[in-house]
Amino acid sequence: MARLGQLLRSRDPLASFEIGRNPFEAGPYAGRVRHVATLRRGRTLFVFFTGIGDAPERVMVSAIDLAGDWNSWKASAPVELLRPEAPYECPGLPNVPSVAGEIEGPARQLRDPAIFEEAGRTYLFYSICGEQGLAAAELTFH
Repeated sequence: MARLGQLLRSRDPLASFEIGRNPFEAGPYAGRVRHVATLRRGRTLFVFFTGIGDAPERVMVSAIDLAGDWNSWKASAPVELLRPEAPYECPGLPNVPSVAGEIEGPARQLRDPAIFEEAGRTYLFYSICGEQGLAAAELTFH
């Protein structure tokens, strides 16, 4: 999955990629998905992402059922997972919509989700205060 939530696939990772449809195209984040991290559990693909234009920019999660043709996959309604709350996440800065591109200086934004798994535990890493640092949260699934 690429920027804006675009699906791509290739049978050979060293060859070109085929572009599929965007599972976010009909939802509230159409054209606004900034960065994604994916995690597969069975036939469900969890997509962790942030959205251009959100105030504050925060980490959201949607699920995609991987059954059927990949061009029929649709992202579920997004659910907010994390927003700037802890002091090190800059919650006291102005709550303004984020814009496309990099950011210079602290901002009330969480960005750049990434998944890390080790020893049966799953962690979500993300940038804080715009892009001023990194934080992590352990994810649990029920």
